[in-house]
Amino acid sequence: IQAFQSRIASSSLLTKAAYAEISSTFENTQGIRISYSATYQTFKQNKRSVARLMIRNQTVCLALNLDPKQYQHIRESFDDYSRHASFSSFPMVIRLDTMQKIELAKRLISDALIESEK
Repeated sequence: IQAFQSRIASSSLLTKAAYAEISSTFENTQGIRISYSATYQTFKQNKRSVARLMIRNQTVCLALNLDPKQYQHIRESFDDYSRHASFSSFPMVIRLDTMQKIELAKRLISDALIESEK
């Protein structure tokens, strides 16, 4: 927990704002459990992982358990990590480096929460 929180504390204002915005989106959702590791924060609903927040190169990245193939119309906004074994649970990764991507991430979070309820 301390390593992850210290990376956020030492990051830029945009990174802190992106983290606060996305984290509060999950915290305001009923039934979300949050677990911490040294390098990321995982959000679970009904014992299913919904998303993971990471810090990479001073940028907050949100990894979602959505199928990237279903979102090809916004392909330029996220990275498809489905071919990487370590991202098999979270194949869609969005670098939250602009306010537009933060807003997109909030819409995709609602999609991921709906998927986890199925």
